[in-house]
Amino acid sequence: MFEKSESLFEKSESLFEKSESLFEKSESLFEKSESLFEESESLFEESESLFEKSESLFEESESLFEKSESLFEESESLFEKSESLFEESEGLIALESTIADSSLKKIYGGMSDYD
Repeated sequence: MFEKSESLFEKSESLFEKSESLFEKSESLFEKSESLFEESESLFEESESLFEKSESLFEESESLFEKSESLFEESESLFEKSESLFEESEGLIALESTIADSSLKKIYGGMSDYD
């Protein structure tokens, strides 16, 4: 009987040591999971911050796009005005040339050298 109780004691001692070892392992795993949780929390905050920055950059790019559209429309309008002024100046040059020709004919009295 003593041997049985001794054997049972040794088994319980062995089980206790195993449970102690398992407890230490679970404690270590808990600490690792805690550390991973903190790391994931930090990464989440970082990703949240990056998302806010990207949102801000998107809004800024939208604003810049609208400004560039407005500038493009303004440049189109200025181009049309410059085309109109060019055509007007061509007309004025032609008129000036006609006036000059007419004046020269009057000055030189229709000389054959000029014609």
